[in-house]
Amino acid sequence: MGTRAKHSVNGEKAERRASPRIPFRFPVRMTIIQSQGSDSDAPRYAHVQGHDLSETGISIIYARKLDVGQQLELEMPGRIRAAVVRCVESKERGHYLIGCQFIN
Repeated sequence: MGTRAKHSVNGEKAERRASPRIPFRFPVRMTIIQSQGSDSDAPRYAHVQGHDLSETGISIIYARKLDVGQQLELEMPGRIRAAVVRCVESKERGHYLIGCQFIN
């Protein structure tokens, strides 16, 4: 199954995710994994707000822009998951909606 967007009858983009999303408005502790060759090998930590959650990923709200491909570790209530940033969307008041795919 491809990842191309499908269009509904009225021309709007239809949902293309494999797993349904549910609202997830909980705090998440994020560890930003530094890439090899970066200035600092020490991971950076931040507290972010969850936005929604599915079987295959999560979206979070963060005050800084992350790069697509950035690897993260996300500590949610009851679970820690490794993830990679797949999309970043600018929101109001200088925040970003960051879509992440779980990788474990």
